[in-house]
Amino acid sequence: MNTDKVIEALENIKGYFKYDEDGDPKKEDEMLIKRLKGKGRAVISNRNYKKNEEIECAPIIKTGFISNKKNPLYEYLMCWNDDTDCIALGYGNLMNHSEQNNCGVEHNYKDETKTFYANRDIKKGEELTINYECKLWFEDVEKKKKNKSRGLV
Repeated sequence: MNTDKVIEALENIKGYFKYDEDGDPKKEDEMLIKRLKGKGRAVISNRNYKKNEEIECAPIIKTGFISNKKNPLYEYLMCWNDDTDCIALGYGNLMNHSEQNNCGVEHNYKDETKTFYANRDIKKGEELTINYECKLWFEDVEKKKKNKSRGLV
C-alpha cells in the first residue's frame, strides 16, 4: 500500500469532525458504536434519517488485493471492483450485514469514496445495516432466528 495514499485518505476524513471554538476536533455523534448480543460491534443511528438521505461519504483505501482469510483485515474488507478490495474510513465499514438492510452503498470510483445512504426512513436507536452482497464467512444471526421461528433449525 502506498503511504502517501493512506495519509491523503486520512486527511480526507476531516469531514467527520466538528471543531470547537479552540479549533480542536469534536467527534460528531450521529452514529454510535455499541455491542449487540450475537453480533459484536454494531453501528447505531443516533438520529432519524429520511429515505435516500446520505448517512456518510467515506474515503476509501484500496488494498490492492481480493479478500482471503489469511489477510488479518479480512473481516473489514469491502468490495471495490473486480481487482481489489478496500477499507472505508468511517462508520460504514463497521456496519453489520442484513438481508433487510436499511442502508445502501454507492461507489464513487473517481473520488475513491463510498457513500452510505438510507434505503428507508430510519429511526434514532436503530442498527444501521448493509447487505454485504457476497458469500458470508459467518453465521447469519438474523437468518438463523428466522429459520428457528419457522421450525427449520
